[in-house]
Amino acid sequence: MAHVFGRTFVSSNQVFAVDETGPGNTDISSPIQAVTPAIPVGRLTDPDFRVYVGTSDGKIAVFHEPLSNPPQIFQVTGEPVLWSLYHAAGVLYLGTGDFSTSGTLLALDDSTLAVRWQIALGGPVLYPVGVAYQGNTPKQVIVTNGNPNATVRGLDVATGAELWSVPDSTIEGPRVHNGVVYYANGSDSSVTARSASDGQLLWRFKSPRNANFHLPMAAGGVVWATSEAFEIVALNASNGGVLWEVRGVLFPGPPSVHFDHNYGLALLVYGEGFGTGPGFLRGLDANTGAQLWTSSAPVSQSGMQSSIPIIVQPNQFFGDFQVQVGSSFGTLMSFNAFNGQMFWEEQLNPGEPIFVKPHWAYF
Repeated sequence: MAHVFGRTFVSSNQVFAVDETGPGNTDISSPIQAVTPAIPVGRLTDPDFRVYVGTSDGKIAVFHEPLSNPPQIFQVTGEPVLWSLYHAAGVLYLGTGDFSTSGTLLALDDSTLAVRWQIALGGPVLYPVGVAYQGNTPKQVIVTNGNPNATVRGLDVATGAELWSVPDSTIEGPRVHNGVVYYANGSDSSVTARSASDGQLLWRFKSPRNANFHLPMAAGGVVWATSEAFEIVALNASNGGVLWEVRGVLFPGPPSVHFDHNYGLALLVYGEGFGTGPGFLRGLDANTGAQLWTSSAPVSQSGMQSSIPIIVQPNQFFGDFQVQVGSSFGTLMSFNAFNGQMFWEEQLNPGEPIFVKPHWAYF
């Protein structure tokens, strides 16, 4: 199989790796009940490059090249797992629980999969954690759990000891950036910002239309968020003040944002969904909210949603940026980041949507 500059890793029961050239250059694992994101670690040329994915029955599968080789399988919990897996600084964070059970957060050594620490929570851990750093050193793990005791917690990264907790209902987990935790608050229809070190409330931005937001995106002093009222907003990360706000055409999913000043790219992109017709990707100017393009093909059908899109630059020597997204049709789709025209589409999982966010790895 020819490789050029990188690969996208996707999970949906199986794990898939697709080269940036698209159809025909795909590596596929056997079915393993994969439910979490497939997380590549390192560069593809590294001797210890590996891909982690969690399964619904509490296992971690570790893949090495190629994916068609059997993975190492580690049974790490007897509790159910949905979408919660995160990797940082040599540690895997696996959350357990489903919509009917409470959950646990496990911190696992990424080389041995031995449990470093674990903490039982009052509700399920449905989404990946976030990790806050001081310089290059990880300090706090931010974890959210759902009802019946919905809570946002800061934990000591080394021991799992609770540093702070607040009762709050979160939607799609936390986003941690520059020592601040941002999340969509299901209790009051706001984007909420807290200090990662002590949980202090920094600000809230409440939806003018009392609509729930999705997982926000933070970078460069700005927080972007989309809501169920078709709102797309850019907020000042320091105080929550509105920088700009526009309305979408259909229900917008969580946003992704990418800047590259050398090539003039300042892109916010999201996938539409849960409408009465097909949903498309929408590309906006991240600085102003002006619409730049609509994808040339739909990424979801009526009543369904695509994955969170990712923005990648397969060839680091040229500005050929792609927006890649898992569609509700079971395909991985790639679009030109400057105009929304489709580069390619690869059928991975016929009849099953791909709603877990893809991940990209470079050679």
